Amino acid sequence: EQTELASPERNVCVSCFNAEREASFVHGETAHFTSCFNCASEWVDEHGSCPHCRRQCVVVRTFL
Repeated sequence: EQTELASPERNVCVSCFNAEREASFVHGETAHFTSCFNCASEWVDEHGSCPHCRRQCVVVRTFL
């Protein structure tokens, strides 16, 4: 069921399954867009890396 909750069509944060995706984990010329800003910020503050590829990154709020 979690796979359905986090499907790209739903645009829901893959961490909390509650908020809308609005943050990108940016590293180099690439980024992963999977989380809400709160979850992404908390993750990077604690781990300092992208949760998907483990590269060092920054979190950027993404406006679509």
